[in-house]
Amino acid sequence: MLSLCLPDDCALIVKFHPHYLKGIPLREMRDIGKLQDVYLMESSFRMCEALPMVDAVVTVNSTVGFEAIMMGKPVMLLGTAIYGGHGLTVDARTPNDWPYLMKELINHRPQKAVVAGMVKKWLACAFRGLYNDDTIYLVEDLLLFCTRCKEQNKLL
Repeated sequence: MLSLCLPDDCALIVKFHPHYLKGIPLREMRDIGKLQDVYLMESSFRMCEALPMVDAVVTVNSTVGFEAIMMGKPVMLLGTAIYGGHGLTVDARTPNDWPYLMKELINHRPQKAVVAGMVKKWLACAFRGLYNDDTIYLVEDLLLFCTRCKEQNKLL
């Protein structure tokens, strides 16, 4: 159904989450690959290699969404994730939202200040007692690193 919402000049590249691959029948995967403007990505292809080549990301709740945000890519979230609901993503609540949100997605860019604020909060939660105002430079360095990678069209 998401493929029917694509703007005319877009294609959808599908990569199944590695944890779900064993639960998806091969027939279903083949059927998805037969849809117009939909392409299946090899499960062995690393997302860090794919992200520089895409214009936007649609995800249910994967860390790929977070990685895309850090690279300044627009992200449409179909499920719930820690990075959703803060203006960093275009959040779809129901499939009825998909058609108009797909059109909005390509122009969506999270504000760097919001990204930095969220990363600071995540670090504070992940490293309780270890992260404080003295380590705010970690966030700035991380964002600078992601920006440089995007400019150089490469990731580690």
